[in-house]
Amino acid sequence: MTKDIIQSTFKWLNITQFFGALNDNLYKMSMVFFLIAANPDIAPDTIMACVGAVFVLPFLLFSDAAGALADRISKQTIIVRLKILEIVFMGSGLIFFYMENSMGLYLVLFAMCTQSAFFGPAKYGIIPELVSDQKLSKANSYLISATFLSIIIGILMASLFAGGEKGFVYCGMVCTTVSLLGFGASTKIYKTPSKKGKRDVSIFFFLGIWKTLKLISEKRELLTAVLISSYFWFAAAFAQMNLIPYGMVLMDLTPEKSNVAGCLYLFAAFGVGSGALLAGWFSGSRVELGIVPLGAFGLAASLVGLNFAAHTFIWAMVLIFFFGISAGLFILPLNAFIQWKTPGKIRGSVLAATNFLNFTGILCASLMIKILHGFNLSSGKTFMVAGSITFIFALGLIIILKDFFISFTKGAFGRSSKS
Repeated sequence: MTKDIIQSTFKWLNITQFFGALNDNLYKMSMVFFLIAANPDIAPDTIMACVGAVFVLPFLLFSDAAGALADRISKQTIIVRLKILEIVFMGSGLIFFYMENSMGLYLVLFAMCTQSAFFGPAKYGIIPELVSDQKLSKANSYLISATFLSIIIGILMASLFAGGEKGFVYCGMVCTTVSLLGFGASTKIYKTPSKKGKRDVSIFFFLGIWKTLKLISEKRELLTAVLISSYFWFAAAFAQMNLIPYGMVLMDLTPEKSNVAGCLYLFAAFGVGSGALLAGWFSGSRVELGIVPLGAFGLAASLVGLNFAAHTFIWAMVLIFFFGISAGLFILPLNAFIQWKTPGKIRGSVLAATNFLNFTGILCASLMIKILHGFNLSSGKTFMVAGSITFIFALGLIIILKDFFISFTKGAFGRSSKS
């Protein structure tokens, strides 16, 4: 096959990811709304924290094995087989929604997240095998934008269906249908060759992660990008888990109407997709790590601002959207840089180690929310705490990424003066 034909199959990867992310968010948010409605005596932030913990655990347990597998066999083969499993899991979710079985729903969530843990290294690792280095930033911007478009649709569908008598059953039916569509799209991705990795997987998964991080420690810039990425996921997860309690206060809603507060995610998701496209436009044919500090300062400003907009709906929407744009600017260059700088033979392992650290950050976000709410801080005040921490982190990024930031700034001014 020619390079152009191989590159053209990237669109099928994007479609596969779109359906997968749609399923993840439709199922997860439907489950959250179901649990909040079924347990009115339990605080919504407690339910969000519990769901978040179950969501994170598979990524911590199986990321190392996922990375080793992605380096051993064709990533396209992994993607197709995982999409078959997704059909089985979503069918099970439909049954448990019908039975109104909370424990079963938690088990399906764990299974879906295990599937996602194995999907991540294959999904991101195959991008440099499908497109050229010059198109990495653009390819990642399309993938992230499509992902967050699917998040918007998934959350909107969950919010709409959750209010009906059989809404949760309908959500399960849609998830099963979407998984079938995702499987069909995955079969059209170019079957990339195996990298023939030989790394063994230990039951002590953290040892494999440590070895991978030690291996890339010689590439300081790569290790730095991996570590910065984990903070992004901490901040993003914190915002996600705090948004429904914040929205319920903002809109003065009862727990039974938590699905209405879930619509706030739409503004954030639309912002992330827009920010990713903007970052791809800024980057052009380069990978611009210098954009990351701008995204970090944007995250800090919007998180702090949400505390002061806690009773002003319009300003809260603007800040949530701005948070999303900043998130897109932050994460896209990091994803592209990690894919670009990682040698092909260990790309799966490095992406798996990145996943492990990212979801460690998500777990820390869940714990931090529990701690802050333990001090009886409001949702707005917890946003302010997270924003203050992020501002300090952004100042550190200016120092750590000084050369990249200066290079990007000079390039941006140079382009603007020419135009």
